[in-house]
Amino acid sequence: MGVSETYDYRQINYIDQDVTYDYVFDLNCVIKLRDVLKTVKPKGSFIMLNGTLKNIIKTLLFGWALSKIYNKKIAMGKYETNRHED
Repeated sequence: MGVSETYDYRQINYIDQDVTYDYVFDLNCVIKLRDVLKTVKPKGSFIMLNGTLKNIIKTLLFGWALSKIYNKKIAMGKYETNRHED
């Protein structure tokens, strides 16, 4: 799996690009879940890493139902910067 495009949400809103993707990795999740799902192809995946408390709670409560309705996988995770230096 390779990355074909990356977007800096501070400069470009990927929701407005009128393009769909197999996988969307959102590192901050500041965009509404239903808007993000519009950018994911059927049977594609949306992976939310970190995000606002509001979006995390909504994803926990409604993510499974939205996965079934939109036929798209929704997953959550947490990332941290590796601060260890060898």
